[in-house]
Amino acid sequence: MKEVGIGAIFFTVLYGLTIVASLVGNTLLMYIVCKRPEVRSLNSFMFVNMAVADLMVTAVVMPSSIAFFYIESSWAITGIFGEITCRMSHYVGHVNLAASILCLVVMAVDRYYAIISPLNRDHLWFRNAKIVTPVIWFVAMTLVSMSLVFYDLNEYNDCLYDFNIFGSDYGTRLRQFYFLFVFVTIYIIPLVIISLLYAKIAHKVWFHRTPGHPVSESQLRREVITKRKVVRMLIVIVATFAVCWLPAQVFHIVRAIAGWDIDVSPNVQRAVFWCAHANSAINPWLYLTLSGNIKSAFSKMISEDFRRETKGRSQRASRYAKDTMDCKQKEEAPL
Repeated sequence: MKEVGIGAIFFTVLYGLTIVASLVGNTLLMYIVCKRPEVRSLNSFMFVNMAVADLMVTAVVMPSSIAFFYIESSWAITGIFGEITCRMSHYVGHVNLAASILCLVVMAVDRYYAIISPLNRDHLWFRNAKIVTPVIWFVAMTLVSMSLVFYDLNEYNDCLYDFNIFGSDYGTRLRQFYFLFVFVTIYIIPLVIISLLYAKIAHKVWFHRTPGHPVSESQLRREVITKRKVVRMLIVIVATFAVCWLPAQVFHIVRAIAGWDIDVSPNVQRAVFWCAHANSAINPWLYLTLSGNIKSAFSKMISEDFRRETKGRSQRASRYAKDTMDCKQKEEAPL
């Protein structure tokens, strides 16, 4: 175990708080969607998918990151099981990134059709979460499957990248290809697609007025306000995702270009990857606070629980009073 510095302790505490926030937020989000049928939509199911991915990161990737502060790449498990766990722990982190951004793409496409082409019924299959969800996970796991190949245990039982599987002559090219592939396919391309879709949606919602609309002015205004709130919420969530993952993506691009020779401060590396992992804790709380439907459903759950608890206490008090009175009557009854 290497010498522990103040930076390692600080980021350990920070990760601990992040883990708690992620566990509470993602579990609460999944519970609300499970218990309240009125909030079940394609968007909410996509956020449930993101919550599942975020919980995987919380349970697997974050503890591994904390362990890295103290034992670096040293892997506690040896043998074939050690190789499997080494590869899978990093694979889970890559799947989370891919699945999360694909969910954001699906939500952007859904909003596009709902606002730009509301009468087009050709995309209705796309709004079926039972169809879209397995497709998202299959594509995500396929896109990042190379990480299962490029991670391995070395002779010192360290879990590290190994790009020399086809010989040292191809190591540099494989490293550059891998990092650039991940950067382009599960970061740049999805964000470009999302940005273009939301740009067109924003133009329609904020600057376009549909002529001859059959509903009243007040109803039209309410519909526009609702659409703007949903679009604004999704844009905030996408922007937060992009900002959180940007430092890690830049770090990987630097690695792709400069290799392992470049010297990066340990605390900078910790901050870079904590920022990416923290998105797993931020996502659910953004949705819980920005979604009017979710907030309303949560408030109803709290009020219903409070009413049930109050009613239960009242019934228990009534039974206690009745039992007490019966006991007194029995004591006062003549023998």
